[in-house]
Amino acid sequence: MPIFKASDVMQIKEVPCRSGKPNWMNLRAHQKERHGHHIELRGPGIYGLFLDGNLFYVGLYKGLNVEPFGGSVIDRWKMHVTYHTLRAPEITFAPGQLNKILELSGAPTEGIADCLPAGRSTDCTRLSPLDHPLVALHGASCTYSKVRFATRHWDTLGSIKGSDLLDRISLFYQRIPDEQNVLLAGATARQQGDWVKEQWLRPVETELIREFLPICNQRRADERLGVRVEDLEAAVDRLLARPLEPFARNAAVQDDPTDVSAPSSVAEPCDEESVEVDNMSIGEAGFRRRLSASGHVFVDAFLVGGAPGFQPYFTDNQDLRLRIGTLRSPLLTLSPAHGQLRCQTRASVEACQAIGFLAEPSSPGTGPMKASFYFDPGMTRPEALFAVAGAASA
Repeated sequence: MPIFKASDVMQIKEVPCRSGKPNWMNLRAHQKERHGHHIELRGPGIYGLFLDGNLFYVGLYKGLNVEPFGGSVIDRWKMHVTYHTLRAPEITFAPGQLNKILELSGAPTEGIADCLPAGRSTDCTRLSPLDHPLVALHGASCTYSKVRFATRHWDTLGSIKGSDLLDRISLFYQRIPDEQNVLLAGATARQQGDWVKEQWLRPVETELIREFLPICNQRRADERLGVRVEDLEAAVDRLLARPLEPFARNAAVQDDPTDVSAPSSVAEPCDEESVEVDNMSIGEAGFRRRLSASGHVFVDAFLVGGAPGFQPYFTDNQDLRLRIGTLRSPLLTLSPAHGQLRCQTRASVEACQAIGFLAEPSSPGTGPMKASFYFDPGMTRPEALFAVAGAASA
């Protein structure tokens, strides 16, 4: 039975809550094995998340964009366990969703309302991300349904320790066997990912959601309660027993609504998947898609490893920036580059070289950035980048 305890594959760390957000948004999950993925969790498949043995979310994992049978579903799960329980510091809401959430009763909504300019009377459609950190116009990470779920269990979720939270969550994953990769012959890497997601996995996910009505997948209060692991496993086995369609170049594959290369002009999401963007902002999703395996490990550590006052954040330019306090101008910017990471910083070339980086002057037109350098994330500790940020803020 492909069932895993969350505490066996992940660990949770308490991190500083962010200004303008409830103080209980302070947990972040990380993969436990830092040097390779569990083989049972690698590549595309269907998963379900259970709290105390009861299903609350169904999802799909299509593997890596450039390698559908690579990657690990843990990259999804480590976001879900803190976002669905409202404990992640990165949580944001679409304005319309937030207005709807403010109509709910319960402690989570009270905590969210207390952070807004006019409490429950705030018209969130008049707010932008520049006005408030709980608001995101595109790629918001949390929904009305997830707040309903967290509220139902808030007597324990609101104050639970990270290790205790993971002990209560179990994870189901049914992967597509590696030998099915031959069915993708003739497809480019991008076409493979699209085909796996839309032709193989999306129909299964849709049928499972229709059958089991998990609370965190629902847009209305009509969820089904008491769905157990064995119920989901039987349904997934039945659905995945159908022959998979081989790639056909002329067959239509719908555009991925979470594709960061296609800008959206719609502020309100039309479905759950477009809200989540893999439980990340659009900027973070695009940034992480270009990372190497060691890059993922480095970024996870970088996000939790800073000194007080430093604030990392992703932008729609698909880069990761670090600023201090409430200043909008970053001290440094990181972007993926052919397996490495490129850093541009306000620190001087001399300061970066003294820390150990092969820095050069930044190119003209990069504003206040004085130096740039490349580094191997597998050979670099986050502390070195925070030292660069310290030099930039001096």
